[in-house]
Amino acid sequence: MLGYNLTKLKKILINTRTQKKSPMAKTAADANPETRKQLEKINLEAKVIDNTLANAKVTEAILATIQEAGVTECDKKMGNISFKVMLYLCL
Repeated sequence: MLGYNLTKLKKILINTRTQKKSPMAKTAADANPETRKQLEKINLEAKVIDNTLANAKVTEAILATIQEAGVTECDKKMGNISFKVMLYLCL
């Protein structure tokens, strides 16, 4: 699933933070149904998904990391570990 080490994930997050956003980019609120589906695919609990969607900065960083890493689905254990690592690196 994630063949990336922490250094690689941190570089991905730094790159996504420094990239300029296009004016047509979706906000977390606009992408809520799509975003929720992506977070459900990595088997996060509903409460965790709701809390993530409430914070646009965290949502954007998590989604960018998921996309960059090429993660589409994973089991609950790996999803929770990946989420915690991504959350730690984006804060």
